[in-house]
Amino acid sequence: MLVTGVNNIVLNISIVAPFPSVDITHTRLRGVASYTKNLVTSLCRCPYSIRIKIFANLIRSPREIYEFSKTVSFMKRTDEIFLLQRRCEVLRCWEEGIFYPFQIFRSIWQHRRQIDMIHIQHEYAQFGRSLSVLLFPLLVGLLRFLHKPIVITLHGVIGKNEVTNSFSGQHFIKGLRPCIRYGFSFVNKCIGHLANCLIVHEEHLKKILIEDYNVARKKIEVIPHGVEIRKDIVGKEAASQALGVEGRRMLLFFGYLAGYKGLDILIKAFQFLQKDQYVLFIAGGEPHHLADNPLYVKYLAHMKQTAQRISKHIIFTGFVPEEKIAVYFSAADLVIFPYPEMHAFSGPFCFVLSYKCPFLVSKAFANFCGSPPELSFEYNAKSLANKITEFFKSEDFGVRAVEWIEKFKYPRLWSNVARHTMEVYAKLHSNTVRKYEWQREQVG
Repeated sequence: MLVTGVNNIVLNISIVAPFPSVDITHTRLRGVASYTKNLVTSLCRCPYSIRIKIFANLIRSPREIYEFSKTVSFMKRTDEIFLLQRRCEVLRCWEEGIFYPFQIFRSIWQHRRQIDMIHIQHEYAQFGRSLSVLLFPLLVGLLRFLHKPIVITLHGVIGKNEVTNSFSGQHFIKGLRPCIRYGFSFVNKCIGHLANCLIVHEEHLKKILIEDYNVARKKIEVIPHGVEIRKDIVGKEAASQALGVEGRRMLLFFGYLAGYKGLDILIKAFQFLQKDQYVLFIAGGEPHHLADNPLYVKYLAHMKQTAQRISKHIIFTGFVPEEKIAVYFSAADLVIFPYPEMHAFSGPFCFVLSYKCPFLVSKAFANFCGSPPELSFEYNAKSLANKITEFFKSEDFGVRAVEWIEKFKYPRLWSNVARHTMEVYAKLHSNTVRKYEWQREQVG
């Protein structure tokens, strides 16, 4: 479908999201920041007239300041201009905590005459935890006073029946289960009512919004998570030498070390393998919003102690900087995603698609994204270990993985995601113009 009505006008889009510094895409901050950077970059390369203002997070932590200060002087920290033809402006105006709705609304209000549409990137804990999560509908309600179309990309959707005791433990959430379930229901129903359009990454998430939260089907657009075209692939031999894994089969887990990603069964699976033949890299940093959570700190320490007890060939790398990502994926013989449940598409899995890496995923992951069942395993350590052993005994598994990747990733390339997003913008803008003209005729 072609975008109509966009070529003759300039669409002014405001995007509310965490955002990395100018020359960084993949940051310690959170996955939504990397997603937004890729989306904005691709939108600015579209052959349509568009200007973007990003209402982004303030830079506060020492790590963020270090990354940011490499490219932008501190005097310019609140106002960055970047990308081709200066089509994008970053305004840093909010920080996590209970005041973010007012900080964002105030900044957008000051620029309201330069905005045609508001697009919010949403993840439950990106504005803070506890009360801050429940305040998100307040932000959307305030923005409704601007009479601009509001688009919200939901990077995760929690169904009513998915809030269990195990869910609370995996996400380190304290509180009574009925209260937690009500909190998710309140946020999701309010979002569905207040927004003009909701974007989700998979059909499964759309189904949850409709069935669990009564969101109108016509409001929901499914736009896949974007996949980068990576041109930094390193030779297998050179990458293996860089990581010191020559002569061993390298298993890779990549991404934030969150409690809901099944690290425990991955580590325990290693004890069922011939340990002298394998090395397991657990490559990733602590989730931004959990770094100071005592329950999470205890969990991560336990994972590292368990790994150390099982084998010296289980290696925690910490956060992997942008320039080293290619080394890990180029050296990997097999990338593993042992997630017990899926509430969102996996950003790290997009690297698998970019680098065309052989992979194994849990049954829940396979059902969510439609990957081949032979490349999946039951959620237990023994099943995973057996599947790893089976994988290396047969070349067919690797070939099957690469063939599936080729078919799966094309509609998910960022150029296609940007085009689909522009279609959503154009449709909403056209509807708003028609509504305005109709109201003017009625008044006349």
